[in-house]
Amino acid sequence: MPVFFIHFLSMALVVFLIHRKTFYLHYTCIEALFEDLLGQITEEYYHAIDQLPIDAPFTEVNRVFFEFTARQEPYAERLLCAPGYREFADKLFLNTMIHNRTRHNPYAAFSREEQNIINTFLCVTSVNIYRQWVADKKRVPLERLIALSGTLLNNGVVSLF
Repeated sequence: MPVFFIHFLSMALVVFLIHRKTFYLHYTCIEALFEDLLGQITEEYYHAIDQLPIDAPFTEVNRVFFEFTARQEPYAERLLCAPGYREFADKLFLNTMIHNRTRHNPYAAFSREEQNIINTFLCVTSVNIYRQWVADKKRVPLERLIALSGTLLNNGVVSLF
């Protein structure tokens, strides 16, 4: 098991205040814990996003995404941002995109392949903006992050000039 995962396991045991033996009664491996934690985060996100009207403007979807991710516990933030957990976090973000498109697909007029490109752009960009914000120690105020990312995603970088 990589040192990175051992560190996370130790952190998880502290967060949940459980003994290693108790952990292995519930999980066969650390990856199973990751899947469970991300499943919980995903369900919480679904609850947050489902509060919006189905055809809410993208700026509101963007707001919910950033407000939701900004209030996560440090262990969840690490799961979403650290390179060693990228595979697990990417599953979460793929599932949230599928959930959002199942609720409402404003890109239905495009071919499936074009939709894939649009959705990849929106999801990867949002996630990486969040990861950069965390890497920058959240120095940009959340409201400014939401406004700036919404402008960039809606109108592109040209709109800043």
